[in-house]
Amino acid sequence: MALYGVGEKIGNIDVSSVALGNSTFFSGSKYGITTSSPSTLWKSSLTQFTIHSGINYLNISSLSQQFQHNLTHFSLTFPVGDKKVIGFGLKPAFRTNKLKIEEDLQYIGADKSITGHPIAYKNSYMIDGGISKMFLQYSSKINTRFSFGIQYSFLF
Repeated sequence: MALYGVGEKIGNIDVSSVALGNSTFFSGSKYGITTSSPSTLWKSSLTQFTIHSGINYLNISSLSQQFQHNLTHFSLTFPVGDKKVIGFGLKPAFRTNKLKIEEDLQYIGADKSITGHPIAYKNSYMIDGGISKMFLQYSSKINTRFSFGIQYSFLF
């Protein structure tokens, strides 16, 4: 677990836009469109439905074979005017990838138990998933040299 116990931060999922030093290269595809930069979305006059998925495979002699396939991102963008696009989507912000927390046995005495008998119990928590991000995007071409893009997102 990292960053205050919420899981590993999921960064850029658009491989074509990853640049040196974890920075973003805004024109990774041949059309100059990248999902990490809302200012480039206007370049397509088509409605786009995007889905990304991820696969984790673990094979260690001390554990049984583990395989996990997850939907990691989806978005829908569509034109709303000449060189203007609106989009929305959902993607992970942080992931824990199955964290198991077990506490020691705890006891309730017979004098405090509702059954009148002593009770021993143990809490066990299994966390899989994490915090996700829902987002809204707007993109437009201002002139031949400038474009504008904004993304509003919230975590849940």
